[in-house]
Amino acid sequence: MSETPAPAAINTPKPVPIVIAPVTSRTEILVVAEAPAANTALAPDPRLDVSTALPEAVRLLIAKDYLGYLKEFTPPSQADNMGMTVDQLAEKLVQSPQTSDSLARLLAILLAVKDQKPTQDPTGTIVTFTLNPPIDDQKEIDFVKENGLWYIKN
Repeated sequence: MSETPAPAAINTPKPVPIVIAPVTSRTEILVVAEAPAANTALAPDPRLDVSTALPEAVRLLIAKDYLGYLKEFTPPSQADNMGMTVDQLAEKLVQSPQTSDSLARLLAILLAVKDQKPTQDPTGTIVTFTLNPPIDDQKEIDFVKENGLWYIKN
């Protein structure tokens, strides 16, 4: 009697046991459930709205990120009038010894108006915050909207 040959062996991986340890503390649960850090490149530009532009300007000035502030809040038309790009103008301004004093004063002004509701011109492109009392004889500060973003005008 002939024996039937055994089927060819199939190389199948052996099962690997998986150990699932029970969660023993709330910290572990929070770490598992915590969302990944937001990608700031996808965050909307804070200059899209005056109510977010003002706190962003304050944040940059408090951090003494003067170059960042100048690049973000110098109106493009101001740079154009000087025959420069905003980045070129910001680089030039940050080199000036008066810039840090001017921006420290600006920070005081922005902090003074941060909780106020501004008035808006009829075109909707300029909003004005009134300083009461004035700071160094400055009675107001304007934001101007250019290309859909808000910049500090004065």
